[in-house]
Amino acid sequence: MWDDDDKAVALITSLRGAAAEIIQIIPEGKRTEFAATMDALERKYGSKHVKEVSHLELSSRCQKLNERIQDYATEIKRLANLAYIGVPDDVLERLKIDAFVKGLRDAELKKAAWTSPKPTFTETLGFALTQEAASVLWTSSMKVRRTEVSSESDISDVVCAAVRQVLRENKRMPASKTRKCYACQKPGHFARECRAKHKGSYSTSPTRNVSEGASEISHEQALN
Repeated sequence: MWDDDDKAVALITSLRGAAAEIIQIIPEGKRTEFAATMDALERKYGSKHVKEVSHLELSSRCQKLNERIQDYATEIKRLANLAYIGVPDDVLERLKIDAFVKGLRDAELKKAAWTSPKPTFTETLGFALTQEAASVLWTSSMKVRRTEVSSESDISDVVCAAVRQVLRENKRMPASKTRKCYACQKPGHFARECRAKHKGSYSTSPTRNVSEGASEISHEQALN
């Protein structure tokens, strides 16, 4: 992108003949200033060189940092109308479109505008504004989605950590060694030591004794 010094140098070196003599009336300290050169030309020739100067500005005009597309398009249109006075409307439209797209800052937007050409400058501007708005919305939605995913991941991590903690605690808990009587279901002794059984609370039939003995052994083995 050209700054004012670059434009002043390009303008001065492009002057020929009597126009080049304009340099002599510009104060020495301002001869490389674009605004001073423009003022000197307008004082001497009026609008005669406006077309040339506007063409020079248009060819170097790019969208500035933080400049809205709408404002940039307005400036392109103004410069094109001054630089191409008398040019047929259809040709002027094409020239404005080319200058506008060429100077766009966003590379993706510029590519989209080149690959989807529109017949008029107004339509090209509308397309650029639509693409820019879509890009902003997409970027915003992706930021929101990343935030949601991050939150979900955090919750999932907390739940998993809690489950793992419970499992570790369960593994560390020793198996119960409490002695329990199979006959009276009271803790502290086994059936063979049960006083209630020996007092005749339960049947002393051989079959039942065998069954109770087997159950008692199985119960003790399970506890051990």
